[in-house]
Amino acid sequence: MRKHAYLIMAHTQFQQVAKLVRLIDNEENDIYLHIDKKVNNARVIFRDIIEPAVNKSHIYFVPQNNVHWGAYSQIKTEIDLLKVAIPNKYQYYHLLSGADLPLKSQEYIHNFFSDNQGKEFVQLGTKEYINRTQQRYRYYWIFQEKLGTGRQNILYKILNRLRYGTVLLQTLFKVDRRKKNEDVFKCYYSGANWFSITHDFANYVVSKERQIQRVFNKTLCCDEVFMQTVLMNSKFKDNIYHKALDGSSLSIMRKIDWERGGPYVWTEGDFNELIDSDCMFARKFDEKVDPKIIELLCERILLKGNKCEK
Repeated sequence: MRKHAYLIMAHTQFQQVAKLVRLIDNEENDIYLHIDKKVNNARVIFRDIIEPAVNKSHIYFVPQNNVHWGAYSQIKTEIDLLKVAIPNKYQYYHLLSGADLPLKSQEYIHNFFSDNQGKEFVQLGTKEYINRTQQRYRYYWIFQEKLGTGRQNILYKILNRLRYGTVLLQTLFKVDRRKKNEDVFKCYYSGANWFSITHDFANYVVSKERQIQRVFNKTLCCDEVFMQTVLMNSKFKDNIYHKALDGSSLSIMRKIDWERGGPYVWTEGDFNELIDSDCMFARKFDEKVDPKIIELLCERILLKGNKCEK
């Protein structure tokens, strides 16, 4: 197992996604792309925009889910991406968003993960952050698949009030979902949802799909909880690359700035900071905000002044 699998979740700006796959196009990579089911003509976009950017990798169109922010559909999509990829047995599985880019060449990235073979790159947040996220899985958060659409109409306001009313009742009656799931997980952790994990751990995560759904269905933003929790309740916790509870970007080798944004969108002025980083990847990029930084990274990574457009 030498090859790497890139698992990409995308829902917009597909010309930028095409640049991402151009940068990870390599004989030692396969690419698995999930396009949100809400996107019209997704297969046409895949055929006409994404596939032409790839010459060396195999790229696969993953069956679509209707993904909503903060809902279980996000967790399901990550597991579905793993399920589609693991039969091909990769050295590492890297989860990226369509707004991510690599900061290094594929040769550099492959060498780094070979040097750290067997390590799991999953971020553990600080103790304070882990404590703050407890309410996300302690209570039942109903209607999140509808509220996560972001459409703040009258129905949204009604459902949101009902949802928070049920959470208030749960706090009054001291509801704690963890108690009935103690046979599944003894402890809970949280951190960033992006990861780079080994085949053995990826296979283990998929084997726990039923338990994951039982514990995390009707929760809030637990795409930032489930992977950490599965890892730290398994033998694979001994293999974690960065064990400190500090939320370090180096734990997942992704440069993400939450101090200046949610997260901050990198611009041309950040070029030196990005290329000097020890991280393999970075997010967030937005060609509508600053296309120049994307082009600068393309030229650096592809070398010889090549551009991402073909």
